[in-house]
Amino acid sequence: MSRHGRTALIVLLSIYLLAAVGSVAYTLAIFPRPQILPAFQVSWILWASVATLISILPTAHLTALLLLYSLFITRTPASRGEDLLPALRGPLVLCTILAMLFALLVGLVEPYALARRDGAEHQSRFASAVLEQGQQHFARGEYDRAIADFARYLRLVESDEEITARMILARSRVGASEATGAAASQVSSAEDTTAAFDSDGTGTGAFATAARREGPDAVTLSVRAREALERGDYFSAHYYARLALALVSDLPESAQLPEARQTLTNATDRMKVFGQTVEEQDARELFERKRRAHEGISSGNALDLIEAYHQLSDLLREHPSDPDVIRYYPVARAAVQEVSFFLSELRDSEHFPSRSSLTFRNGREAATREFVHIDRLTLGAGGVYAEGIEVLHFGADGTVRFHARAPYGKVIERVGEEFVSWIVMRAVDRDARLVYEPEFLEGSAEHAHILPLRIPVDRLELVAVQGASPADHRLPELLQQARLLPDFGYPVEPVLVEIAMRLLRPFSLLVFSLFAVAFGLRSHYLGRPKLLVVAAGIVLPVVIHYTIPFYLFAYRVLLGYVVLTAGLAVMIAVLVVTQALLLVWALFAMAAQMASA
Repeated sequence: MSRHGRTALIVLLSIYLLAAVGSVAYTLAIFPRPQILPAFQVSWILWASVATLISILPTAHLTALLLLYSLFITRTPASRGEDLLPALRGPLVLCTILAMLFALLVGLVEPYALARRDGAEHQSRFASAVLEQGQQHFARGEYDRAIADFARYLRLVESDEEITARMILARSRVGASEATGAAASQVSSAEDTTAAFDSDGTGTGAFATAARREGPDAVTLSVRAREALERGDYFSAHYYARLALALVSDLPESAQLPEARQTLTNATDRMKVFGQTVEEQDARELFERKRRAHEGISSGNALDLIEAYHQLSDLLREHPSDPDVIRYYPVARAAVQEVSFFLSELRDSEHFPSRSSLTFRNGREAATREFVHIDRLTLGAGGVYAEGIEVLHFGADGTVRFHARAPYGKVIERVGEEFVSWIVMRAVDRDARLVYEPEFLEGSAEHAHILPLRIPVDRLELVAVQGASPADHRLPELLQQARLLPDFGYPVEPVLVEIAMRLLRPFSLLVFSLFAVAFGLRSHYLGRPKLLVVAAGIVLPVVIHYTIPFYLFAYRVLLGYVVLTAGLAVMIAVLVVTQALLLVWALFAMAAQMASA
């Protein structure tokens, strides 16, 4: 390596090292310590420092070139007679290589660093929310749910002695509770486990799920039903017969176990006349309550099903050892979760990360006339929840077909269906015994509590970030937005301008670098006092740091005007032509200074 090459390497690395130290110092100064858990602090500081360094790298790079060619490198008298092109090769190669490295940093390393920094912050917030939820469950004595939350928290933070000890304590208390033989704790241990959503609103899928759990096949369950009927256990007979029929519901009618259907009919008839003997009078009230709950489960009506769930909840609390209640309560709970969701799920997720004010066109086709607004979208431990939902659907003639509002909703995803997902807008408040459903301000819909989402749920993140400037997004996100935002009814021009600006940054660094070399050579051969040059080296970084954003802002205004008035193709042409002219100007300026040396 030549003497000039070693000098350039030392000067550039020294300036870059100072920039790295400054980046770490700045990151530590703005570090949001209360918001980041200790397990994620090192990761956040590391990747935030990397992102900050890349953002100030143009300023550091141009300052290094100015100092290098002002103080340390010049053309010797012996070299002044050589051809100009070989003399230009060294600075041009150096600036080009550094610009290419900067392009890699901007295109690959910076998005990765920002993603890791944001990921550390997101995981910290998520872990904090899970821990808060677990602490609440522990305080309420819900040790099974507390254990699940503590385990999820420990998987995120890897180690926390205090929480590990608390989880061991919760397990010991669960063991003590199980030792008492309380049947209710076994039934309600999975209280909020999400069932498969039933789009027809009847909740019949819960019986098929229970059937697969209870017996190996429909014939076995039918035999159990007949035996229960013979010994006078009508609830058990009805239960097993219903499960057997659920397993064969998809078969032709001739193959749907007529014996099980007859047992179901006989058990239903006997349940209606129960309480006619003297011996049965004492149990009549309990029987009637169970029968009403049973009729609600079998009615196929969502509101009757929810009321039956509340009745069985009361029965389970009052009669925790009753076999009929223990058997039917999980079925009722699963059936309710097929046609609605429990509001407690959303309340347990209030500490989880959320997005606000999502407005989008519900469909990819340009002719789609349905628009949705969501005040808040929360990614909780049990799923994705929505608050403040409003739907407006227009007909082909422009008239409003229906206009609905719902206070709460839960996103349910289904693979392989016509609609990729739904928002279930029926919420059940178990504490207040209330049911929240959509309110139609105008018109009506076939399934009032279901809002089909005609776009993938993960794409809603693109809508959620529209409140921020495109400049706050990473290049991969911008490319995805440019392709998908028209599906949501959003203009794509701001994203196209931002993509052009991202591609402009490395090329602008090359142009500015060539101008910096020319300016440095001019300062050197004019014989400026070195003390003045050093003072300029202190002031110039500040000037450069504010000049570059002004230059980029002027370009943004120009490209935005062109893309709005003339389109994408003309914007690309303007970008290429102007940058080519600036590059030629910079090369001529550097050549002129070398020729004058």
